[in-house]
Amino acid sequence: MPDAQSAPADTRHAQVDLKDTTLVLSNDAQWHTAQVNQYPTWFEARGYCGLDDFIERRRPFFDPAAPWNAANGKRTQLTWALVPRSDPDTENILCGCETYVRPAIYLPPGASEPVDCISYGVACVYTNAAHRGYGYARHMMRLLHYILAPPATLPPFPSAWGAPPAIPQGMQNAAFSVLYSGVGEEFYAKCTKGEHEPGYIRENLVIRQWNIKPSCGLHDQEGWTWLRRADLPAWEKEASRRIRRDLCKEGDERKIRLAILPDPGCFEVHAVRYEVIPGARPEATNGLVLAEVDGERPFFTYSIKPGPRKKWSAKEESSPEVETTAAPDVETSTRPYDPHACDRIVIMHATPGVPWHAVVAAATREGVTRIEAWQGYGWDEEAGGAVRLPEENLPCLAVYGWRDDEVEWEFDEKYTWL
Repeated sequence: MPDAQSAPADTRHAQVDLKDTTLVLSNDAQWHTAQVNQYPTWFEARGYCGLDDFIERRRPFFDPAAPWNAANGKRTQLTWALVPRSDPDTENILCGCETYVRPAIYLPPGASEPVDCISYGVACVYTNAAHRGYGYARHMMRLLHYILAPPATLPPFPSAWGAPPAIPQGMQNAAFSVLYSGVGEEFYAKCTKGEHEPGYIRENLVIRQWNIKPSCGLHDQEGWTWLRRADLPAWEKEASRRIRRDLCKEGDERKIRLAILPDPGCFEVHAVRYEVIPGARPEATNGLVLAEVDGERPFFTYSIKPGPRKKWSAKEESSPEVETTAAPDVETSTRPYDPHACDRIVIMHATPGVPWHAVVAAATREGVTRIEAWQGYGWDEEAGGAVRLPEENLPCLAVYGWRDDEVEWEFDEKYTWL
């Protein structure tokens, strides 16, 4: 997490004035340093056979030929490093992050057809302990706005920040960017555009979670088709088609409505995230397509996730398919994290018309006891027992060329998570 705590005084590096830093695309050595920095905090407890094993399992995400890492023939997943301007190739990076291009659309008020645009996701914002406490991560994120967004949509670059970063070819084309904060909403709001305009603003999102009784398994029904990784690209295209068609039906028509499209690669990359964890099951599925209704087949995709590493806040109600485990609004310790045991499916995307019993069938098929969703999908009344997770992975949005209060992010589902 960025600047979460200060390192002991004897391990800290000399401070570099923020005006003497710049943001660069990572070279191979800087990419490796970023992986080494992140591993102890975020990944060591997940069952990898050491740092080298972790790095090898991370490489597929940066494969330039992978569908989630290519758009219009260009590499779209990039790693960035904040470095001293005087030593841009140093391996001793001050902090780092990753960005991902995501095709997107927006619908202005009164328009009947959405406009295509480019969005970016930001992830893995991390400062090594020896460099924390100097504001590097916040400054890196301020500089990143000027690399992602068209200059005309931003305040003038502040002279107090020193020289602007060099802009790699093909950048400065974002209509908006998103991230998922693990450090609350205040930090990223202070990653300003210019000196004063707020950066990333938290979006309202209620995350639901249900504990499923192992005895409530359901059998396949006529017309069901289970999806594996190889099937997902076709359904990314279909989901994008429906989102493009249905954006006009969502949200507040008085606002500019935004949506990130899952094609290319947004469903498949989550299947890969599961495949690379130690203990992944090769026979796992990633979605379910149901029988046709009114000319279309409802469907949903999901990712299989390891057991929890943190506490979660439970708000349980009675339901024939939900196991009540805690009193309302009580923070409950879950069982210890087991890197080899997956305990939940997380819904990536679901179309209207997906019944709750189909979701339960997917969880049962994968042998898990919990279901998590980042939207309601109409299941609350039937499912009951929904829980609200703690303040982590908060979706935050930065828009370029619009005011924060005149836009609305639709289809804010887990497939957009990085």
